[in-house]
Amino acid sequence: FQLNALPSTDLTVNENRYTLHSALFHRGHTVKEGHCTAIVRSEKKMILADDTDISECRWPRGSKDAYLLFYTANVDSKRTKPPAKPLQDCRKPRSEVNLLSKRKVRLVIREPKKQTVQNKVRKSCDPQINVEIVQTPGESMLLPKFKNLDSKSCYANASLQCLLSYEPLRSALASCKGSYSLKSIAQQFTTRTDALNSLNVRFSLDPKYSEPVEQDAQEFVSHLINKNLALQAYTLFSQKFTRRCNTCGYISDSPLSRYSVLQLPAVDNACITRLLEDLSLWSPLDGSKCESCKQGQYLERTEIQNPSNLFIVQFMLWTMAVDGSRGVKNTQFQINDI
Repeated sequence: FQLNALPSTDLTVNENRYTLHSALFHRGHTVKEGHCTAIVRSEKKMILADDTDISECRWPRGSKDAYLLFYTANVDSKRTKPPAKPLQDCRKPRSEVNLLSKRKVRLVIREPKKQTVQNKVRKSCDPQINVEIVQTPGESMLLPKFKNLDSKSCYANASLQCLLSYEPLRSALASCKGSYSLKSIAQQFTTRTDALNSLNVRFSLDPKYSEPVEQDAQEFVSHLINKNLALQAYTLFSQKFTRRCNTCGYISDSPLSRYSVLQLPAVDNACITRLLEDLSLWSPLDGSKCESCKQGQYLERTEIQNPSNLFIVQFMLWTMAVDGSRGVKNTQFQINDI
């Protein structure tokens, strides 16, 4: 087992390479107050999605307020599908024109910013070939706007931006059966017309999300995944916990369990490389007692298996209260290297 950080923003999980695709940020001191935004990578640019405000930005220093990181499998990773074949060039020699038989070739041309979408069909210089030119919007329209009508939808808006901006997942959701509200918004996401509304997704997911109260974005994402098979296919991974007695060496393995989010501790001024590698190290399990020798204490380590194409990492920013609820946020938490 190996979970390492590579240069730049790449990770390797069981020989599968991942790249940081997007992140959800939470500003505020408690789960039920504050504001959530998303940052999505688009080629070499960072796009900030703050409800209806979509703009280019820089990654915040120290990854301040980062709560969820969304990593996508690289195209050269063994678990991903091979990239699509490149479009064929329509400029064939004259001797090959007869073989094309009125063939239509689709070319995609990116227009400058603030251009409207237009479709045109024109004749090429050779009457045997039609070329369809599809003009696509520029970088300013990469992400759609989301309404925040009740001033409490930011957690859902930011979560959907991080998930639906991943094109393979968005396409799967747009064509899946069931989950009509999520399917509908996935289809609207690709059209990028008016500002989208996440209220229907919230209301259909669980009654608590219909309340005009700020909710935990991680719980919302996990709830979405648990209710949708397409999301599960893209996000679930296996996690196994191994325990070893520090006295007699007795080893106990837990059965594989499926998870949608990998939780990491929020250690001040941490490096994500160390946080990830610490999972595979033996650490004391407080309050445990060996069932074999009845004297020793268990050490525990974590193994990750079968990661999917979308790997979600959560930082445990809040302390846990006695009743199990999340209390004070660690506002000093910073990541030195993602």
